[in-house]
Amino acid sequence: MNGFDGVLFDMDGVIFDSERVSVRCWNQAAAQLGISEERMWQVKLQITGTTAANCRRVLNAEFADVPGFEYDSFRGEYERHYNEVLNQGGIPLKPGARELLIWLREHGKKTGLASSTYTEKLMRQIAPSGIAVYFDSIIGGDQVTKSKPDPEIYLKSLKRLGLDPEKTVGIEDSYNGVRSQRAAGLHPIMVPDILPVTEEMRGLAEWILNDLHAVRQLLSEMDS
Repeated sequence: MNGFDGVLFDMDGVIFDSERVSVRCWNQAAAQLGISEERMWQVKLQITGTTAANCRRVLNAEFADVPGFEYDSFRGEYERHYNEVLNQGGIPLKPGARELLIWLREHGKKTGLASSTYTEKLMRQIAPSGIAVYFDSIIGGDQVTKSKPDPEIYLKSLKRLGLDPEKTVGIEDSYNGVRSQRAAGLHPIMVPDILPVTEEMRGLAEWILNDLHAVRQLLSEMDS
C-alpha cells in the first residue's frame, strides 16, 4: 500500500482503554446471578466489538439456563457499573491515541470513528477527553442495521467521508472488528487489547502492532 487518505477507528479497546473496564463490569453483573467469570469471558469473546442488539441475542441464548436471568435487568446492572466509572473521571485514552489523532489532522488525513457502542453512550465517553474535534465522522452502533463483523458500519463511514477503501487504513482490536474492516475492503491494522492474536487475525490484518505509537510510526513511513 503506497500512501493513504484516511483512517477509520474503532473506539473501545483502540482509542479508549475501556475493554478491561467492560470485562470487570460484566463480571460484577454476572456474579449476582452466580455466573462464573470463566463463563462470562466465553460470552465476552462473542460480543466484543458488536452492537447492543447483538449482545441481547447472544446473552439471551447463552444464559437461557440461568435462573432469574433477564436481559434488560442484566444489561442495566452492567451499565450501572460502567456509568460509575464514567462519572468518576471517565475512561483513560490508550497510549498514543491523542498523538496519533493530532498527527493525522496535521497531515490532512480524514478520520472516522465507527463504533458498535450506541451514539449517546459513545459521545458521553468521548466528551471528557475532548477528542471529538479530531474526527470528521462519528458513527455509533444505533446508526446501522447490522453489527460487526458485517461491514455496514465501515462502508457507511467510507461513503460519508468520500474515501476509497483501497486508500483507507482501519484500526481495530477485536476479531469482529478486523473481520468487518477486511470485508469493507480496508487495510486493517490490529492493535491487540484483551483478545489474543489468532491465526485467523494474522491472515486478515495487514499489520499487527503493539500500540498506537507504533501505528503512528507506520503511517508516517507510509506517508513519506
